[in-house]
Amino acid sequence: MNMSIQNNILAMNANRMFNITEGKKAKSTEKLSSGYRVNRSADDAAGLAISEKMRRQIRGLNQTVRNINEGIALCNVADGALNEISDMLNREEELLVQAANDTNTETDRSYIEQELKQLANEMNRTFGTATYNERLIFKGKDVILDDPAPTHTVTPYDNIVTDPVVTTVKETIITSVTEPEDTVENRHKVEAGTRRTILDEGQELYDVDEKGHDIYKNYSTLTVEYGPEVTTDTKVTTTYEKLPPDPLATQLTSPGAMTGARGYINVKNGLGWQLSCAMSQLGVKIGDNVKSLDLYGTNSISVTSDISADGKVAKHTYDIGDGLFLTQKIELSGDDKYKISYSMENRGTEDKTASARLAFDTMNTYDNTDNHSAIGQSSYMLKSNIGEIKVSADADETVLGNIDQLYNTWGHQKVVEGKVVGHSGFGAWWNDRSISAGASVQLGTVEYGPIKVADQYKRTVTTETQVTREWTGTVEEDVHYLSPEYIDIQTGVEAGQQLPIRLWDLDTEKLRCRVPNEISAYQADDSFQFVKRAAAQIAEIRSYYGASTNRLEHAAKNNSNAAENTTAAESQIRDTDMASEMLEYSNANVLLQAGQSMLAQANQSRQGILSLLQ
Repeated sequence: MNMSIQNNILAMNANRMFNITEGKKAKSTEKLSSGYRVNRSADDAAGLAISEKMRRQIRGLNQTVRNINEGIALCNVADGALNEISDMLNREEELLVQAANDTNTETDRSYIEQELKQLANEMNRTFGTATYNERLIFKGKDVILDDPAPTHTVTPYDNIVTDPVVTTVKETIITSVTEPEDTVENRHKVEAGTRRTILDEGQELYDVDEKGHDIYKNYSTLTVEYGPEVTTDTKVTTTYEKLPPDPLATQLTSPGAMTGARGYINVKNGLGWQLSCAMSQLGVKIGDNVKSLDLYGTNSISVTSDISADGKVAKHTYDIGDGLFLTQKIELSGDDKYKISYSMENRGTEDKTASARLAFDTMNTYDNTDNHSAIGQSSYMLKSNIGEIKVSADADETVLGNIDQLYNTWGHQKVVEGKVVGHSGFGAWWNDRSISAGASVQLGTVEYGPIKVADQYKRTVTTETQVTREWTGTVEEDVHYLSPEYIDIQTGVEAGQQLPIRLWDLDTEKLRCRVPNEISAYQADDSFQFVKRAAAQIAEIRSYYGASTNRLEHAAKNNSNAAENTTAAESQIRDTDMASEMLEYSNANVLLQAGQSMLAQANQSRQGILSLLQ
């Protein structure tokens, strides 16, 4: 053992180790008391540099969240203002619908106009005063670019559509006593159209500027259209083709098939055409007593009919009272004539004197297609426009004239002669015939026929129709390139990490929802589309702000998440692990106590040298 006293190596070693341990304890105390693992660059030079960069990033991210929240607030202010604008536009449309109703007077529409103007003024005031942090939201300084240059063109609008010619052909069979002539008729009809306006406008992305802001191509087309003016040109060509005569046209039907229930004679030919109504009125005068029977109607006079088996002879016996009976016998002769004979029988016990009167007319004549009227008579010829029938009689008196006068005339006076348009007829009289009791007398006969029918023609009506629709007006086209004003929201911690929010330039003129100076039903109807278009634009802008709000909210969440995770990473570098550091502190504390003890022991070892000196 070295017994030197000049240098106490053991004490020096114990002191050195004691100082080292005391330094470690001091550092642990600093870390435990500050909470940071790195309190000076010497603690962790690289970690300090990394954590300082993270701290800058964290503080920047937290600030971007505050920036984004301000952008969201701006969007909310804009959306709230546009919500009121939407309500006002809806009210404008409601008023225009009301004004378009023609039950309104001019005074009523003036009241509506006043409210519309007030709404327009309030919209403009809202657009001009909506602000956020003293910045106008709807007065963005839009810049129209000079390159490409704006264009404005007005083009006359003319559109003509001509439909193909539509041809229809109608063929019918007609009868005519005169030969019809071919005709060509040209018809020209013009129907005026109405005025309407068509607005088509839109926006598409054109380019971006140096800041990444969108530049748009704006275009609008306003078409003022009149029409369609509809012109209809119709050409109607009517031609006639004479058909060969039909043998059935001049044949008369059998009496059994052409007499009615009360004995009236409905004269028809073999084609079924009703040519005239022969014997439609029967009158008998016995003394001063006159009895009349309308063979078309009902009457108390009883009628007995007897039709031969072959239908060529028909008898009708009328009970005319006082024991007198009048018999009508109709026979069809071989030359297509009717022979109609009349006789009167006295079945009573006293002699009688009687007169008889008959009336024949040409009313209600028609063929298989069309109705025809009688066209009068002359020379005992009953006529219609489909034919004629000659009539004659061996009566005491015969007359021609108006059928109504024949029905109501009794006596020997002359009735209307000559051509009578309408119900013309033939009358026959047998006057004051004496009939002994139980005897029968022949009054006379009427001959009816033959038929002379009109010619038949095939009528062809060709209709050629062409419709032309013409629209006229103007097309006003505007194209310009727009660089809007934006507010840039700094959403990142680096340069250029921005989210732009567009500031719109809005008023009622730009929205085209201006109010007409004077409202009429016409103008109100024309304004509908402008109000609807303005409402659609406002909805589109609100959608833009809503989408921007959503995007900003996502950006804020993302930045908050990034700040949180970066803070966690920075904490791993700078923050003290309290459990681990407490272990170091406790260890250093124990070592200090041991060092103190060892230092004391080292100093005690020099006491043995003193004993040598004694």
